[in-house]
Formats: sequence, C-alpha cells, structure tokens
Amino acid sequence: MVLKVTNSPDTKKRIQFVFNDDERLPSKDLLLSDHTYVVDAESEIYVWMGSTSGQNERKLAMIIAKRMLTEPGRVPYTSITKVLENTETVMFKEKFCDYPGELPVHVQPPESTRKSPSPSCHVF
Repeated sequence: MVLKVTNSPDTKKRIQFVFNDDERLPSKDLLLSDHTYVVDAESEIYVWMGSTSGQNERKLAMIIAKRMLTEPGRVPYTSITKVLENTETVMFKEKFCDYPGELPVHVQPPESTRKSPSPSCHVF
C-alpha cells in the first residue's frame, strides 16, 4: 500500500491512497518530488520524502507511519525508515517494479498458488 501525503488546504485531500494492490508492485513513477509518501511493506514502513516536499507533509507522514505500527496484526519488529529522494536504498527500491538500481531478483509464489499470470508493474 502506498499513501500520498500532500499539503492540501482541504484536510480530506491531505492523505490519498495511490496504490493498494496485493498482486503487483507499484511503479516508481508515482513518487513525485513535491510530495511525501508512506509505503507499507508489511514488516517495514517507509516514509519517502520528495526533495521539494514540505515540512508539514513530512511530519504528517511520520505520524501516519507511527500509527500504522499500532495496527492489529502488525508484527512487533516492524520498522519505520525515512527515505530522502535520491538516497533510496536497495531494500526500498525492491518495493517497486521498475526502480533503477534494484537487485535483479524477484520472488514469486509457486505456480500452484499463483492467482493470475506473473505479477507485473502497475503503471499510472
């Protein structure tokens, strides 16, 4: 799941779902420099901060990430990692289908449990 956090004057538009698909990985193209995003990767929560995103967006994204830690069913060893634009780690890049510099390794379920053809990139 990927949430976009904006500095919109309309409080209902400050937090938006931009990706929520268990079958595919999101495209890195959804990450825009002027926003902050919360990427929920089950045992890891990333707060990606665009280079021109505002301080209020960044603070709100961290609050959201911390609240996500308390959700029922969340493993106790879940971590929150801040990621600044252009300093992405390989682990962060692996959460996307088309990030330059990702490792060329993708794990897929066995054929017998796969619901559909090979998961692909979700392009917006």
